[in-house]
Amino acid sequence: MNAPAAMARFAVDDNRREIPRGEFQRLLASAPAEQRAALEDGVVTRDELAAAHESAHACAVAATAGMPGVRFETPWWGGADFRWGFQADTRELLDRAGVAYDACHARFVSTVGEAWSMAKAYERLLPLWHDMAVCMDAEGVAVADDADWNEMKVAEKAANRNGLVDMCSGRAQAYGNAPGCLRAKGAQVADTATFKEPVAAAASVGTPLSVCLGQ
Repeated sequence: MNAPAAMARFAVDDNRREIPRGEFQRLLASAPAEQRAALEDGVVTRDELAAAHESAHACAVAATAGMPGVRFETPWWGGADFRWGFQADTRELLDRAGVAYDACHARFVSTVGEAWSMAKAYERLLPLWHDMAVCMDAEGVAVADDADWNEMKVAEKAANRNGLVDMCSGRAQAYGNAPGCLRAKGAQVADTATFKEPVAAAASVGTPLSVCLGQ
């Protein structure tokens, strides 16, 4: 297992985000034609996201051109995504502008925006998934050190080990308490240990790691 390699799988910043491997085909297949070009290389850039919002904005402005009193904001960067809304002079105009906004957003932004947001969500899950991969490997079911949840479920099914992914998820989330428990049993392990080190420490004192995870 190699944690740095796993952590490098998703390079997430404010300029470019890699579409999660397990979601790429689904997103591409569901994307309207106007959004596919931004998705096909597996990466969504901030410029592509900006262009999607600008196209949606132009679409909404054009769709409401015959509605005096409807005003759309220019898309602006909100720190993690682009934001824009609209105002109208009456409730009726507000509702009609909302229909235009929703339709244009779906046509130009929906899937690109989902891919952009999903990459950030996946980044937060990487440490957990890496620890789960170590757990699965220790249980005799080999998975790549950068496997995501879906890939681990495929491995679980192929090995006929129903429930293994959920078990390893629980272990990975609980393992923060393991170092102190293992030291009490005579193992040498630091509080800052990665998941793999408690696995090895447990083996060194003949204690199943599950004992220190309350399982």
